[in-house]
Amino acid sequence: MGVSFDTTSATIVVPIMAASLEDVALQWEAAVGAGADIVEWRIDALEPQLWDAETVGESGAALRAQFGTPVLATMRTAKEGGGFTGSAAQYRSILRDAGGWADLVDVEVGYRGAEELIAELRGRTAVVGSFHDFTTEPSAATTVQLLGQMQDLGCGVGKVAWMVTTEADLALVKNLQVWAAEHLSMPTVVIGMGPLGTESRLGNSALISAFTFARGSVESAPGQPTVEEIRASVS
Repeated sequence: MGVSFDTTSATIVVPIMAASLEDVALQWEAAVGAGADIVEWRIDALEPQLWDAETVGESGAALRAQFGTPVLATMRTAKEGGGFTGSAAQYRSILRDAGGWADLVDVEVGYRGAEELIAELRGRTAVVGSFHDFTTEPSAATTVQLLGQMQDLGCGVGKVAWMVTTEADLALVKNLQVWAAEHLSMPTVVIGMGPLGTESRLGNSALISAFTFARGSVESAPGQPTVEEIRASVS
């Protein structure tokens, strides 16, 4: 398993946001059919009783083998806009196990024990170090600091997402995309969330990012365009 990134075409991630394992399989098939380059399984969208490493791992491994499309395993916490409200032990257990079947595993760099978890995972899979802020205006200093930290921790990809509410916010996010592409050896994703942030996911922004997100059956964050819209923007 593995994922390579380049700047000659957009690498599109389609998230799966399903509460049941049956719906996960249906959305996974739909994402592949829509042309996803990577399927992101948002495990935090599952019913809480399914937040179990063995349950998730069996389904993830089977669907990865069935469809063949690379998969990003993500457990987004409530603090960063997701649905996971379980224990730190659950978080680490599920993502640690995902290192055995997922091509990429998302780890929130601000989460308790993140550094140790990243160190455990990075020899087995590509780690996407991530940070999401839905309330604070984008910060250049914070973005640079976070991406530097992710690179120092050995992450395969660094991802920072801000809510965009003004044209100035959008311009800053797009400038940070260029800065990261020019100054870091680690592939990066700098995203503007919200309707105004959609432009940060299209065109040249999609090309210089490690990957960009398109909405699937359900969007996982505000402002996600369709696969077709992203393809058209880079053609």
